[in-house]
Amino acid sequence: MSFFGAIERLVRLFFPRVAFDGRGIEIHEPAIFVANHADSFGPLALYLYFPVKLYPWVIHYVTDKATCARYLEKDFVSRELHLRRPLSAWLSILLARICVGLFRYIEAIPVYHDSRRIMETISKSIIYLEEGKSILIFPEIPDSYLSAYIKRFNTGFIEIAKTLGRENGRKVWIYPVSVDPGRRRILLGRPSAYDPSRSYAEEKRRIEAELETEVASLLCLP
Repeated sequence: MSFFGAIERLVRLFFPRVAFDGRGIEIHEPAIFVANHADSFGPLALYLYFPVKLYPWVIHYVTDKATCARYLEKDFVSRELHLRRPLSAWLSILLARICVGLFRYIEAIPVYHDSRRIMETISKSIIYLEEGKSILIFPEIPDSYLSAYIKRFNTGFIEIAKTLGRENGRKVWIYPVSVDPGRRRILLGRPSAYDPSRSYAEEKRRIEAELETEVASLLCLP
């Protein structure tokens, strides 16, 4: 067993069990799955308990040793673990050494927001889908609340569905997913699909509204 395989088994041992409810919805792969983040709980819960293997988008900072420690200290160690320096800095450096290798192990896709390199993210995602791999995206925009349950979605990922639909003639289903840490459950929502016969602006607005509404509704279910 590899080092990162051992880490995965260790995480499975201590991470709380999460129930998956597909609500009778059939999953057609490869697909794009869009979920609320729920801090660090969402990515771990979906990796461990989702019924199909997912290849997540991750912020590019955590895939590079030069930037990973600073990002982890700000976004995870200080915010979620509530640790202060110097302990937060030491722990972040240690976690960064593991984190970069771990994201390579799970074949995560680096995301370059607000950069020309975003096309690298789109291109790699298209390659994965063409290989039959399903993509996981957490599109919530920080500090842009849609409701008490979720933040608004950044919908740049719809470019993937547009490209595959218009250039390759392939329909890719986009499934909304809700992760509820309080009730320790994952719910699957009704999927959307890009219609290449309509304008990109129209489809982007429609799919964005459908996904946001569905995720928010799932989180409200008893």
